[in-house]
Amino acid sequence: MGKKVKMADIADRLGVSTVTVSKALSGKSGVSDSLREKIESLADEMGYEREFREIPEQAVSIGVIVEERYVRAEQSFYWNLYQVLSGEAISKNASAYIEVITEETEQNLALPKLVEDSRIDGLIIMGTFYRNYREFLKENVAIPIIFLDADSGDSTFDSVMTDNILGGLQMTNYLFEKGYKKIGYVGKLDETDSIDDRFLGFMKSSIIHHAKPVWKWNIPDRDETGRIFSPDEWKIDYDDIPDAFFCNCDVAAISLVKRFQNDGLKVPEDIAVAGFDNYIMGGHDEFLTTYAISSELMAKRAIHIMLNKISDSSYLTGKFVLGGQIIVRRSA
Repeated sequence: MGKKVKMADIADRLGVSTVTVSKALSGKSGVSDSLREKIESLADEMGYEREFREIPEQAVSIGVIVEERYVRAEQSFYWNLYQVLSGEAISKNASAYIEVITEETEQNLALPKLVEDSRIDGLIIMGTFYRNYREFLKENVAIPIIFLDADSGDSTFDSVMTDNILGGLQMTNYLFEKGYKKIGYVGKLDETDSIDDRFLGFMKSSIIHHAKPVWKWNIPDRDETGRIFSPDEWKIDYDDIPDAFFCNCDVAAISLVKRFQNDGLKVPEDIAVAGFDNYIMGGHDEFLTTYAISSELMAKRAIHIMLNKISDSSYLTGKFVLGGQIIVRRSA
């Protein structure tokens, strides 16, 4: 007995999505008459056995990939974002599945298993990947792609991201307006799009406030593997230290605060610290001044775009940028 023909097999033969095949074979709208005829004809030719029951209008599976180094237990912003994505997908009668991409997979330019196994109708690329892997995915993934919390680097692809430059500008403006004159930036440059863009906002604010940047006040926050420093790993020159630090993320900010406290400094009395993301763990949600971004809005927009792209291959929104707001607490 031959292998049972699935909708995905028909979709692969015609170069369309599984949901398109599902709509065509169930008589749903959203498929042209000519394409519906092709799908029905091929289904009969391949021996597809139709089940005489109502097929859900949105039988959509969405894949989500993220780099392994960004989902460690101590820096799980992306785990939280995925959970919000999954909930939003379910509310739209769809499903979201995550795959953590290892460094070996990136270096070998291997397709995600979700894509290779034809298990999904669309792919959300969450966070920053190495440039050559990002380009590999753009060239070799045939299903719709969305970049989330990262720039696609290409106007022909959709992306949903925070306005990191504006956020960095506003957060640094706040510190200057609070009276801090010497401000440092915390973040490993050339690591992610968001770290670099927040630094650009920091630099723009420094220019606006006629503050001469001091390069040694800009310190990295993580090692070569992307792991954020623990409190005892920071390299800090206490002989020449700024009045305040703007950290590219909350996890780095809290680690730095703990280092200062271990060394006998008080925050903000001796030195102020501000973060970014408004993703706080360990009881610091009433302490850290930060720039809040909305995971809910990012997820809602990403799922909305993806569902439209799956149903219409010509659908394109380009770069969709979301703003945020400063949350003032006790650290700055």
